[in-house]
Amino acid sequence: MAFAVSLLIAPRVSSSDMKASQALYTSSLSSLDTVFSCLDPVLHAQAYLLCTLHALHSPSSQTVLTMISAAMRCCVIAQLHLPTLEAHAADPLLEMQIRRRVFWSAYAIDRLVSWVYHVPCSLVDEDIQVEPFANMNDDEIKVWQPRTDRLEQVESVPRRTQVSSALHLIRGRRIQSRILSILMRADYEPRFGASHQWRLHMLEILNQWKVQLQPHSDPLSRGYTSEGWVGMLYNYTVLLLYRPTQANVCDRVVEGCIQACTDIALTFWTYLKSRQTAQLWPGLLSQFGIGITLLYCLWVVAPARRPAPLQSSKVGTAIRTISVILAVLAERWTQAEPLRDVFDLLADAIPVHCSPHDLTERRISRSSADRIQHQLPRLHALVVNKDILRMLTEMATEDYPWDDDRTAHLAAWSSGDVHTAHDCPLCWESRPGLEPFAPVGFGAGDLWPAFDGHAITSFTVSPEGYPLFPGLLGSIEF
Repeated sequence: MAFAVSLLIAPRVSSSDMKASQALYTSSLSSLDTVFSCLDPVLHAQAYLLCTLHALHSPSSQTVLTMISAAMRCCVIAQLHLPTLEAHAADPLLEMQIRRRVFWSAYAIDRLVSWVYHVPCSLVDEDIQVEPFANMNDDEIKVWQPRTDRLEQVESVPRRTQVSSALHLIRGRRIQSRILSILMRADYEPRFGASHQWRLHMLEILNQWKVQLQPHSDPLSRGYTSEGWVGMLYNYTVLLLYRPTQANVCDRVVEGCIQACTDIALTFWTYLKSRQTAQLWPGLLSQFGIGITLLYCLWVVAPARRPAPLQSSKVGTAIRTISVILAVLAERWTQAEPLRDVFDLLADAIPVHCSPHDLTERRISRSSADRIQHQLPRLHALVVNKDILRMLTEMATEDYPWDDDRTAHLAAWSSGDVHTAHDCPLCWESRPGLEPFAPVGFGAGDLWPAFDGHAITSFTVSPEGYPLFPGLLGSIEF
């Protein structure tokens, strides 16, 4: 299985590589019974993680969702989400780090999948008690000989390691997870739907994460551990917070979406054309999603009322870039051709730069709408994400929502709004008739680990006032 995955994670994958990988994958499936007959539940979780990695590079959304759910369930069975350890472990500290790395790897993929497909997470954050793995290189963990109950001071010096960017990415996934848990609440619409305050609350936390991005990225990397690649999580999370609808569309939402979508498209294309990262199926779906979001902003806002960012030349450039990205990825996966074709149909049908007098139609052309609707059943199986499918369906089946009397009903969110605890649902400890929202810590001390399982409470603060990595993950001059 490891060999099958290794052939797919290379930046350059030929058709012969894909065939060889599939043959190795099929062969390895016959060995899974032997793996699962072992009594080590951590080994079971590792096996499912390898299957998940293969699925991420394969064109099947259902397989991706199934495999990561199974991997997380194995982690729970092995109690990897709890601060427990086998009583008779030969090397307790090494065993602890292996367990943590397995769990948090599964966690990061689970949150990625939950965000891309907009489905509930396999394990809620409130049930997770284990700390992240230590910020130590592989060779340091292997040769570590415990001399005391705590790390020596010299070994606690903050520094960048092989896993610093992964730890920072996990922190970003936890922020996304919190947002997803709110969006999927049964009482989301009455309690959170129209509120800008909780979004500003999460945006403050996200900005703290962004400030710490550069010190914890690999300056020599041009791939997954680079600042640009990890930093895309920031814009993806902004889109989670400000997903446009006909009810909430306003300058604040449109400007946030346009900036995030254009940045993601251009950054993704930079990495794709330089062949520095592998091609993942969720990556394809994420690009299709931001393309649909970008077109939806153009569709939902009348040309006469479009803010300056929506009239920028960057919008047209981003749309063309996404079209190229989908075309390139469809060359690898024929299953992606409907995504490419539908996006191109919408990109041609929805006006990007035009005056109000140039438009005479009330909706996209009948031929384009019919071709898109013909593909909808297939798109539902591929995309799954209900928000992306909603925007796509509205554009294909409804008139342009450009009536003059809609302005009074739009969200009154502004770029000048500031977060105030009194008005924020996440800051309420209790209110009559409302249950308090379960707290999840986002401070550096809550998210970053000690090597040996003891909590670290002291941490340094950046010049901007944001906490940096504590202990092993602390601030340092690079």
